[in-house]
Amino acid sequence: MVGRDCVAIGDILRTTAVVDAMVDSFGEVGPVARFPSVDLRVDLSAPPLTGLRFLCELYRPELDACVVRAVDPDKAATPA
Repeated sequence: MVGRDCVAIGDILRTTAVVDAMVDSFGEVGPVARFPSVDLRVDLSAPPLTGLRFLCELYRPELDACVVRAVDPDKAATPA
């Protein structure tokens, strides 16, 4: 499903309601990043939006460091 400034897809879903909710929620949360630096999967999560929100909250503090590692690995901090 294509929304304003976002695209949501789902595979092996019972209904399209999940994808519709992802697009609807995008306006509330906003983009995680301005380019595809995030690929979070919730394939096996019973409540997929709850699972995705949880993963976003875990990933968000690491986002800047992950982008630096992808764009300029020499400037990336060494993981502890």
